[in-house]
Amino acid sequence: MGTAASQSTLGVGELSTTIIVADDHPVVRFGVISLLDAQPDFKVIGEADSCAKLLDRLAALDPEVVLLDLELGDACGTEALATLRKHYPDLKIIVFTAHDDDAHVLDAITAGVQGYVVKGSANETLSDAIRVVSRGGSFLDASITPKVISQLSRKTPEGDRLTNREHVVLTYLGTGSRNKDIAKKLDITERTVKYHISSILAKLGAQNRTQAVQIAATRGLIKIGA
Repeated sequence: MGTAASQSTLGVGELSTTIIVADDHPVVRFGVISLLDAQPDFKVIGEADSCAKLLDRLAALDPEVVLLDLELGDACGTEALATLRKHYPDLKIIVFTAHDDDAHVLDAITAGVQGYVVKGSANETLSDAIRVVSRGGSFLDASITPKVISQLSRKTPEGDRLTNREHVVLTYLGTGSRNKDIAKKLDITERTVKYHISSILAKLGAQNRTQAVQIAATRGLIKIGA
């Protein structure tokens, strides 16, 4: 039978690690899926280009591992990690992203991901990450390990971990500026503004932008009013 044949390819007692790839770039998804499908111990069972689609796929397919880009079509960022952890506590999450700055890495680790791989790393890095994480371990891309250790050793207050750009966005939030206005002033996309806001909320422990402004004002991070 077909089942027996597929099992014999892997070896007795071995099963494929089931994976969903979540990335909003079709070319990236195609490349990653092709890479993983070439491995006998991996099985890609779904893909998604947005957080909404990812949640649908998770409910229907129940994978072991999710490869997650932090910026999907609906700009979920760290909010997606919180949602996934809440509804799928046993899901193994590997962030697969172009972002290698301190803020993104620490946000992801704080949110409870098991792996973090930077796009552009060797193909073997992604494969190794999936194997380590699927067996219950944790994996950090070697390129970001030194900065993670350095940042965690400082144990700075959450507000102090805001990046310079996040401080600027937070200041604009304090003036009541809309996302599109902030994007225009900073010459960035609204999607990037949304990502910065989600990161700010996570770092300040705020539920929404209004609460974030209140917390920031209380801590002296921004000033409200004339």
